[in-house]
Amino acid sequence: MFIRSANPPRGKRPQDRGREARLRESVERFSVPRHFTAQRDENRRVGNELLEAFQAWGYETCFQGPYDNVVALPRRHSDQSLTLLCAHYDSVPSSPGADDNASGLAVMLEVARDQGIQERPIGFVGFNCEEDGLLGSENFVAEFDQALKAVHVLEMVGYRDRSLNSQGSPGSLLPGIPKVGDFIGLIGNKGASSIIDGVLKAVKEEAGCPKIFALKANAIIEKLLPDIRRSDHAPFWDAGVPALMWTDTSEFRNPHYHQGSDLPETLDYPFMAELTRLLIKIL
Repeated sequence: MFIRSANPPRGKRPQDRGREARLRESVERFSVPRHFTAQRDENRRVGNELLEAFQAWGYETCFQGPYDNVVALPRRHSDQSLTLLCAHYDSVPSSPGADDNASGLAVMLEVARDQGIQERPIGFVGFNCEEDGLLGSENFVAEFDQALKAVHVLEMVGYRDRSLNSQGSPGSLLPGIPKVGDFIGLIGNKGASSIIDGVLKAVKEEAGCPKIFALKANAIIEKLLPDIRRSDHAPFWDAGVPALMWTDTSEFRNPHYHQGSDLPETLDYPFMAELTRLLIKIL
């Protein structure tokens, strides 16, 4: 099966008000137009704040390449294959980009601050120029020479709508997609198939995780559904690296996509906290 889904067990969901507050604070801090060229000062500010946050938690950090990707690697485990968690930090010129993609940045930082994560061979990358054609991630993939076990890309992960028919679809080839936009979409290439299986298993075992709708893509599906390549996981797919995109499905759910109305108050912070909990669990 190329399409699979998983729901967490029913019961009382754990709440973490502190985590939700930190996620909101991060989104609010980053939600300004911050295009690489149109708003260069804000773009640099957000990049610098990401770098400083990772440094404060003990990661080895640098700006990489001509597009200033923010790279944070564990000081230990330098001889091991890395797992990367990534999100792009630029926006389109006309939008504050709360969901696209301050939501991904906020979740990435919340995972990075976890002490258990800091003891493992896990690195983080804030890509720039995603909105200009994946320029930052393409350059990173071309230049990064350390072995990669897997890559997780967070691409718009903060918008949830529990109303009926709130969820759209990129085409009739996904007949099983839910009609309610209350899940996270997970899309992986062939090499990431076993990782997807592990994610679905984890969701079914533990309350407090988001619903997951997963697609295992191959070359044929990529050609038939070009929308599934529209983020920084695509250069890793092209390089044969196991990579996954985590997404709330962008414009197929969120009416504020690339608009001036993509603001922090439109996001669902308990939803983001659920995703953070799941990522920490599987990583």
